[in-house]
Amino acid sequence: MKNRLNNINLIKKIMIGLMLICFCVVGINTYNIDTVYAKAPQLKTKTFWVNSNQPVTISFLQNNDKKNETQPGWHQGGTINCYSETSTKSEYAYQYKIVMDKVDVTHYTPYIRVQAKNSATYRPNGTLNISSASDYQYGQDGMNRGGNQCHNLKTYYNNDEMQVYIGLGFNKSRLAVNFATMYDYNWHMSFDSNGGTECKSISGKYGTAATLPASTRNGYTFNGWSGSIGNSLKGTTSNITWTGWNDYYITMTAQWTPNDYYATFTAPKPATANSGISVSGSMDKQKFTYDAENQHLNSNQFSLTGYKFVQWHRKDNESRKIQDNGDIYNENNGKDFTLVAEWTPKIFDVTANNQGGEGGFGTIYEKYDTGYYMTSNCTTKATKLVTPTRIGYEFKGYYTGQNGKGTKLINADGSVNDNSTTNHLFASSSVVYANWEPCKYTVTLNKNGGTNGTDTIVEKYNTNFYTDKTCTTVCSYITVPTRANYIFKGYSTEKNNPVENNSLAKGNTIITSDGKITCGNTDFTADTTLYAIWVPKDYKVGLNADTISGVEVPSKGTKEYFEKYSLYNYVNQPEAIASASNTMSYSFGNYTGQWKSFTAPYDGEYTFTSNGKSTTYHLKENETIKVYVR
Repeated sequence: MKNRLNNINLIKKIMIGLMLICFCVVGINTYNIDTVYAKAPQLKTKTFWVNSNQPVTISFLQNNDKKNETQPGWHQGGTINCYSETSTKSEYAYQYKIVMDKVDVTHYTPYIRVQAKNSATYRPNGTLNISSASDYQYGQDGMNRGGNQCHNLKTYYNNDEMQVYIGLGFNKSRLAVNFATMYDYNWHMSFDSNGGTECKSISGKYGTAATLPASTRNGYTFNGWSGSIGNSLKGTTSNITWTGWNDYYITMTAQWTPNDYYATFTAPKPATANSGISVSGSMDKQKFTYDAENQHLNSNQFSLTGYKFVQWHRKDNESRKIQDNGDIYNENNGKDFTLVAEWTPKIFDVTANNQGGEGGFGTIYEKYDTGYYMTSNCTTKATKLVTPTRIGYEFKGYYTGQNGKGTKLINADGSVNDNSTTNHLFASSSVVYANWEPCKYTVTLNKNGGTNGTDTIVEKYNTNFYTDKTCTTVCSYITVPTRANYIFKGYSTEKNNPVENNSLAKGNTIITSDGKITCGNTDFTADTTLYAIWVPKDYKVGLNADTISGVEVPSKGTKEYFEKYSLYNYVNQPEAIASASNTMSYSFGNYTGQWKSFTAPYDGEYTFTSNGKSTTYHLKENETIKVYVR
């Protein structure tokens, strides 16, 4: 009866165990199981402990072997108890006390099975002997008897479950069931900066967060890291976990957005530009994107009178030049920048319009706001130019307008008015106009033996004749001179002795006998002298016996003769006969004379005087000679 009660108690105790969850599976460690057949009952009394960091389930197979089979000849008896205790091992959280009291282990070992299962973060990972001398142990009955080397410790895995079977041959005082935990593993994070600054790898325990570094990249905004644990992560991550029973290796790649940057345009006029001009036009700032290709500046929209846009330069770096519509690629390392317009003076042809004159300089060149030059490459300054000429006019300079209007650019002596006021007269190819003033010529009236009358008149070229150089009173008639025994026949361009007829006078008659100026107002191109034309008066001398005492009145020959004052005497008053057959052409000035006949009344010498010259001829009575009248 007593044995039966003991057996019932033992069966109850076998049903007691502890269970909790564990995780994961590792390798399998196997120890051979030896079977020993004892000839006599063997009882095992032993106390030992099981420590672990996770709960385990302990089962007692006192009546069965490890296969849960009842073997023939099994000697049941004794007790096995399990107690949960406070762990005495600081490195283990859980401790179980196993007490075997006179357990029959004669034929097959009644196993004690320690089971451990995987959980989310733990898994069994073998056993470890942690016995020490101080461990309490009692009751070694039957342990040293010969032939008692029965079943040793065996550890094996069944799926995700580890089972430890403890048999007769187990002589340790403590057994630790090892667990591998995810917290024993580390994550290792490396960084692909993707063009940014390098970041060192970091590591951490399972279930801990990572403090992510921040990479920098010129021209880009950092958008965080992307990888297997998430995208666009910055700062501190959530706790990092994974499912594999090993270290976790992560590569995070930096994510970037290229920055936009802007160009601002400014176009101040050059310091040397005149105050009368200003820059016109405007340009909005222009956006560029870092690392983007095929980006170009917008076309220049500024303009400045007299200047040509050349290029841009950076305000912060004047040596950095950029052409209009130039390529822009990561300018200023992707930072905003300001472009300043550069200008160069334009060059304009300035052509002379001589306004009827001849000669002159032809063309010079204005370099705007700079000055005037002889050649289009503007290397030689134009300082004094060849001036034009024009008959009857005085050159007064070149002006921007006709008839002396506008601004005088070139003086009468050819010197160029090149100064800050005139060096920007033209904003395109232009013409300057010669300004002319009619010359004033003094016409001296040489009276040629006469007296009184007008002494001088003034011709204002191509304008009129005036009484003096003030040219305020027009002179159409002069006061004619007088001369005894002569008749005034006008003024000629050549000096003449008295002539029989004014038509015989040399030169051109400019002023008629009545004092009228008949010439045009362009006849004189210099100071000039005109000469009075005088025609001697005619006097008739009659040969009358009544008046010549003691002289026989001639009965034949010439009865009278004529005197041309200061020129000659003649019998027959000469008259021009256009139809006379004995007409001989004799030009003197513009006069054509004729021949006349003279018959001597007596035998003797006769003197003929003409124009102050006398010739004597001996003529016989009634001899006739021809006298040329001029």
